[in-house]
Amino acid sequence: MSRKARERLFKQFREDVERFSPNDESLTRGEVQDMLRAAGTDPDALREWLNTTARALANARRAEGKVSPEYLLHAIDLSSPADKLPRDEKTALQKAREWIRSLTEGPGVLTDDLEIIRAYRSRGEVSEEDQRLLDAAEAQLREELKKKSDG
Repeated sequence: MSRKARERLFKQFREDVERFSPNDESLTRGEVQDMLRAAGTDPDALREWLNTTARALANARRAEGKVSPEYLLHAIDLSSPADKLPRDEKTALQKAREWIRSLTEGPGVLTDDLEIIRAYRSRGEVSEEDQRLLDAAEAQLREELKKKSDG
């Protein structure tokens, strides 16, 4: 693809993103993750894919004896797992802010397919009264989680 064609493609892509998305400066990380989930994408899987792809591009450039552009190295640092420290201080600080913010944002929006898993320690069957008690506790837990996730 020629440079002109690539620039046209990127320009079209940027225009489409601006047209279909809200002001990205006002979105929190949680809001972006919720939007990705609503679109059917797992944010963690997307981040892992981005990191793997960016690393492959950087390794290919290194194999050719070329230096990777700074934006590619920055993308690798930002998309790497939380326990891996970035190379530069500015990126490390940005990553630490995101990590701290993720701890204080709460559970996010819960989906309707929340499944409560029960464990019984007795060897016999659960009595009807105990079953009603467990059903009531599950309903109460679902309601409390829904209230917390809705804010």
